[in-house]
Amino acid sequence: MDGIGPDDNYPEKRKTRPPQKRREVPVFITPGRGDLVDSHILLAKIVTDLTEKKDYYFRFYAIHVHAEAAHWSWPHYRRIRQYAEMAYDHVQKLYPGQKVIRICHAFGGNVAFSIPMSQYSMIEQYKKLNRDPADLPDLFIFESVPTDLPGYYEKPMQEMTRLSWREWARIQGNYSIGVVSFDAGYEDTTVDPSWLRMKYFSPIPVWTIQGVPDNGLSTENMLMCKPVLSQIAELLLSYAEKQTNETGAHIAKAFYEKHEKRMQATLPDGWEKDPINLIRYPYSYTVPFTKSYWMDVILDGVEHVWLTVTGSCCK
Repeated sequence: MDGIGPDDNYPEKRKTRPPQKRREVPVFITPGRGDLVDSHILLAKIVTDLTEKKDYYFRFYAIHVHAEAAHWSWPHYRRIRQYAEMAYDHVQKLYPGQKVIRICHAFGGNVAFSIPMSQYSMIEQYKKLNRDPADLPDLFIFESVPTDLPGYYEKPMQEMTRLSWREWARIQGNYSIGVVSFDAGYEDTTVDPSWLRMKYFSPIPVWTIQGVPDNGLSTENMLMCKPVLSQIAELLLSYAEKQTNETGAHIAKAFYEKHEKRMQATLPDGWEKDPINLIRYPYSYTVPFTKSYWMDVILDGVEHVWLTVTGSCCK
């Protein structure tokens, strides 16, 4: 999935591929299930078009985890994790001293994230561990990846998922690990949006991206939605063009800030973010207005808000 030309595994096509003199940027994809590997080819095509005249290009690697249902079973989950770890180690050896960007999709993200987090943690606990932090990734791109799992998943899987995020929160400052998370929205029947909440960062709802339906996308459709993929491609290019002293955390922070400014640019003049802290069940709060009024409601935990609009001319 290099987006460049025929794969080297096909000798009869190898001669048709021009030699590459540009810098190669590796990307490792862990999809939620096997057939979603092919869905990432569209991202590779978009990135290839954008880097056609750059002094670098991206090469994409991915694992095939066969069936998404395997993530429900702890024995299968452990085998998937072992396979993903061996695959990533193989790719990393091709790029010594270079960090590989990790793209994680749905439940494949839990596998992809838990491995480097445990490795980072072991480096801190066991200084003689044969692992160089320079070989571990510092940028993760999450495509509807849960940060928590509900009770009907096996307990070891829940604990591993929560442990990975606790480790990231503890060590991310020491290694400048950046995370950019995209929330597919309420059309997603695979990963509930409530599973994506995290104290240390907020996922970007895809419906806030221009050109995406207001109710979001499914986990599969977000991989074929060009507006979403264009955002991911922009993030990849930013990382490839980063300065020597910049890390994945710098790139992720700059991306979030740019997205926030992009959203604010669509608001009307005179918009002010006045917080209203009076919306609490079972109480009600009335907001009188004579012109356009924008509300930003922040919920604590599992809460629901009903907004009733009354008037002579309402949309």
